[in-house]
Amino acid sequence: MEGNNFVPGPVVEVYWEDAASEPGSWVREPHPYTTLPVRSIGFLANITPEHLTISGHAAGELHSGDITIPRSLVRSFRVLIEDTFYEPKDINKVLNLMLTGQRVSPRLFK
Repeated sequence: MEGNNFVPGPVVEVYWEDAASEPGSWVREPHPYTTLPVRSIGFLANITPEHLTISGHAAGELHSGDITIPRSLVRSFRVLIEDTFYEPKDINKVLNLMLTGQRVSPRLFK
């Protein structure tokens, strides 16, 4: 998951606290520091002792739409999909199930 040989990891969901403040211009009085709860989903691209990086897009060895999150700001983390690929013949069936709010299990298509 690192260097020039990018291999996307599992699809993960990360809940984390992003630093936020108001406004974005010169002010006379300081504004209180606030945080913004954020939910991010993407391919797990890299993990270090201090950070984790998720990527929104993967194409071969390339990736884009990366976001690096300090691990100290992560509130929860879960793996959503790990090596789950559907055959072309099943794609429309999977999308239709998702459209109706049903959970999709790879076991349905084996």
